[in-house]
Amino acid sequence: MKKSILALLLAVLMVASLLPAAAMADGEVAMLGNAKYATLQEAIDEAEGDNNEVVLIANTNENVTIAADKNIVLDLNGFTLDGSTTQSQAALTNKGTVVIKDSSAAGTGTIKRSDNGPDGCYYTVYNYSGTMTIESGNIENNAGSPTTWSGSSLINNGLEAEATLIINGGNISQDYFIAVKNDEMGTLVINDGIISSKTQAVQNWLHATIEGGTMTGDVTTWAYLSVAGDTTINGGTIDGNVGAYWFNEYSSYPTTEGTVPAVTMTGGTMTGKFLKASTSDNVHSYPVSDNDPKGSIAVEGGQFSNAVNPIFLDKSLQYQVKNGNTYTYYDTFTEALNHAQNGAEIEYVVEGVGAQHYYLTIDPANGGTVLSYKLPSGSPYTLPTVTKSGYAFLGWSDGV
Repeated sequence: MKKSILALLLAVLMVASLLPAAAMADGEVAMLGNAKYATLQEAIDEAEGDNNEVVLIANTNENVTIAADKNIVLDLNGFTLDGSTTQSQAALTNKGTVVIKDSSAAGTGTIKRSDNGPDGCYYTVYNYSGTMTIESGNIENNAGSPTTWSGSSLINNGLEAEATLIINGGNISQDYFIAVKNDEMGTLVINDGIISSKTQAVQNWLHATIEGGTMTGDVTTWAYLSVAGDTTINGGTIDGNVGAYWFNEYSSYPTTEGTVPAVTMTGGTMTGKFLKASTSDNVHSYPVSDNDPKGSIAVEGGQFSNAVNPIFLDKSLQYQVKNGNTYTYYDTFTEALNHAQNGAEIEYVVEGVGAQHYYLTIDPANGGTVLSYKLPSGSPYTLPTVTKSGYAFLGWSDGV
């Protein structure tokens, strides 16, 4: 009897030990509530109402579509959705409403196309219509070529229908070509996240607003036919140039005269330069005069690694402050001086390059900090009142 009980217990233990392997053998890759599915697409199709959070539980090679009537939260959960390279279809196409996030502690959740070379080139994420919000996770591929600078955008928003893309976080990385393309029917809002490309981090054809985040690569705004993009930069960091581009007469799609791409910058940080150019494609540019009416660039604020051409500055910004290698702009001399660090150079930009300046050194000669500035002629600088215990301040001397 004891042997029979022992044999039964061993049999139960052996069955229990096989359960995880059997579950893995089923090939389930996604969960919706407590239900598991063999494909991510099946889980998305079944989602409805409050039961709308689809969670990846294994890597999957699929090209999935979110229908127009769906409202989905897609949790990558540390796993990968790989759209492969064999179809002209994105790894993820959205026509409804979707929030993309990655709840994994390691932050390894990824959407990609596994080898997106020129032959298999296509968007990795296509926000066809509706609203897509990226909260976290990685979106990546290696589209394009370093020699031809051609390929597909990593993310496309609004090419064929009205679509809204909101980026609140995540790491969006493209080796070559465009990382995020906001197309001719798209609205783009970037609040945070990291967006990088060796060419263009963001290319905008309609409405784009940048409030935050880090962009490595150029941010460009375009016009063609009768469509013109407008980009407003209120914050964030752009490690690249900011440009307004206009298709010229050599393009297959010549831009209508008077259609002007517009860039307005009120805040944020930029390391590159402002560019205006005509072009015959969406990569190569041919510089035009800064005064050319084919592009509008208006700077109302921000921090820059290069001096801004005064023609791009709002007329109220009359003073440039250079603190180390950083340039900022202010309405009045007093405001400029308040933001000037020791050793700063202040210029009256209205006077232009070569205007007369003076170097001012203020030495309290009592152990206090020696201050020095480069100031434009006629600056209304007020010398400070110096105090020291046991001494009476009699006034300043010009050293003569």
